[in-house]
Amino acid sequence: MSLTEPTLAVILATDTFATIRFVVEQWRRQTMRHRVELVLVAPSADSVREALSLGDEFYRSVFVENPVTDFAAARVAGIQACSAPFVFIAETHAYPRDENFVQEIVAAFSNTCSWVVPAFGNANSTGVLSWSGFFTDYGRWSDGLPTGKFPDAPIFNCAYRREVLLEFGDRLAPALSQGDELAVTLHARGHCIFMQSEARLDHANVSAPLDWFKERFWTGLMIGSFRAKRWSGVRRLAYVAGSPLIPAVMLRRMLPGILRTAKRLRVPAMTIPTVIVGILIRTFGEVMGYLGFPAGRAIREMHEYELHKFNYTGKWRP
Repeated sequence: MSLTEPTLAVILATDTFATIRFVVEQWRRQTMRHRVELVLVAPSADSVREALSLGDEFYRSVFVENPVTDFAAARVAGIQACSAPFVFIAETHAYPRDENFVQEIVAAFSNTCSWVVPAFGNANSTGVLSWSGFFTDYGRWSDGLPTGKFPDAPIFNCAYRREVLLEFGDRLAPALSQGDELAVTLHARGHCIFMQSEARLDHANVSAPLDWFKERFWTGLMIGSFRAKRWSGVRRLAYVAGSPLIPAVMLRRMLPGILRTAKRLRVPAMTIPTVIVGILIRTFGEVMGYLGFPAGRAIREMHEYELHKFNYTGKWRP
């Protein structure tokens, strides 16, 4: 590959530059920023003009006009507009911890895997609600894991071979939503996941009590609703019947990450009980989704949390 070509496209959907100012600053610190294609998906060029003016610091900055009322559709637009062979689906509230993040992510693609997940850290490690949310959503990929092939990964804050994502065609937007279509399809096609522990990403988490409760419930409802659209009635009822087992399965997956992190950092004493409560709330939401409970409000409120999560982290600010 020519040194004049971009290596990694960072897809960042937002409403305004103010929302992503801190995150963009962290991408500007990258030693390989001149190989980064910063793709800004926003309602108008004026709303992100300050970021676009930083184009000389990156390989280039690309603006894609999109209302950003649906993150999945906005991210697909960004993926289609970029030219780099690898894409990183970024969020407005997660950012590289180290200056060599891009370098480590790109190096991970030297193996045969098409999906690279970094090691996650808790950006706002200020209380039990933040820690419980972090462990529930990203604890399986927390700091301390060895680098190598891994069985699963989150959809967002990960890197992919762009050509592999484009193979989804019209199914890419649904696959990038809250569900398991992406993982199921990639595994079925023989693609593997690579955990790059040398690339560390900090993620902010909701810690305001009422919003924490709603985020747990809405997440489960959205997952159940998205699955219900693809699953038969028999399969949905089977999952409802087996729902008492879901918390145990989820907790078993999270415990290694919780214990590993607790050995290195001071984690609040009530973290595990709060994680269990959060899992029960999320499971209830998931069951409601399988039973056909409408997810319209969940989608709207989760969109707000995902867009402006820094506003729901209590007194902590980046």
